[in-house]
Amino acid sequence: MTIIFYEKEYAENLLKYGVKAIKQRDLNFISKLFYEKGLKIPEIREKIEDFCLKTDKNFNLIQSYKMINRALSHAKNNHLRVPDEVIITEDEYNKILTLDNYQEEKFLFAMLVSAKFFKNHRSKIKQKQSKYDQTLYSNSSIRDIQELAGTHFTKKEWREIKRKFTQLGFINPTIIGSNCWAMGICNDTSYPLFVIRDFRNIIAYYQEEKGDNMINCINCNVRMKKNSGAHILCRNCSTEKRRYIRNNWYKNNKDREQ
Repeated sequence: MTIIFYEKEYAENLLKYGVKAIKQRDLNFISKLFYEKGLKIPEIREKIEDFCLKTDKNFNLIQSYKMINRALSHAKNNHLRVPDEVIITEDEYNKILTLDNYQEEKFLFAMLVSAKFFKNHRSKIKQKQSKYDQTLYSNSSIRDIQELAGTHFTKKEWREIKRKFTQLGFINPTIIGSNCWAMGICNDTSYPLFVIRDFRNIIAYYQEEKGDNMINCINCNVRMKKNSGAHILCRNCSTEKRRYIRNNWYKNNKDREQ
């Protein structure tokens, strides 16, 4: 699943466009959105049930009542994350550069940023103190990290990278899970090199620092690497444009058929 930085906007888009398959995480986001708008639990339940039935005609409220109950419980104990900023220091950047492999560098950078983001922007309303609070962890799946970084590794390549990162002390495995890594490159006492405030394309910060040719999307102004002369839209805006063209084509041809 994609890493979500803008939870409110994501939940609003779910309600606007629906989903192909209803997932627990999506219901959690929607529940938190309604809860923060001041709706009571019975009202939220009614709206979630209505959303599920409209989105999926085969959705069964009886079989899926546990999903909805978990979403309601999640909303009472968690708030929607609102991105603030993530600081990358000079020492952290220089350590990443020692890899001398652009794809690996981008992957480690994305790993670091996502770990810092979720460390600094916790969702739990009542956060308990833990002995692990002083350690930075990356808990996101490798697939999601690669999506952020714009990299593509095979399983064999990832095994080699994992071994390399571990030997260098950049990551350390934990007993919590295969996707949970303690980050060994964090140094918040070093000089701040740049501050990430726009999380729509976080890898653009690293690409620009490395000297890649960068542009802004002409529609939403998100920063991105220019891949070709015709490259003017970011991935999200390109998807939105294709959806608009497809829907208009379907509407016009449907009218002709009738």
